[in-house]
Amino acid sequence: MSYEDRGHGFFTASLIEQLRARQGCVRMKDLFAAVQTDVSSRVRERVMREQRPVMASSDNSSEIILGAAVGGASDACTA
Repeated sequence: MSYEDRGHGFFTASLIEQLRARQGCVRMKDLFAAVQTDVSSRVRERVMREQRPVMASSDNSSEIILGAAVGGASDACTA
């Protein structure tokens, strides 16, 4: 079950906040862990329900890093 607050989902709100706060590169697994914790806490506090986002992955997959260059081309995302 997914819950909404103020016109959009708790997951979407948390994802946007986490991406803005990090202002650069972030590993997908680190981003998801932060969003998962935040969403679970917010839903529990505001709706008195449980919501625990899940993410599937493969043991054979490469790590995904999200990010964008900040400034010039030499500031490319590296992790």
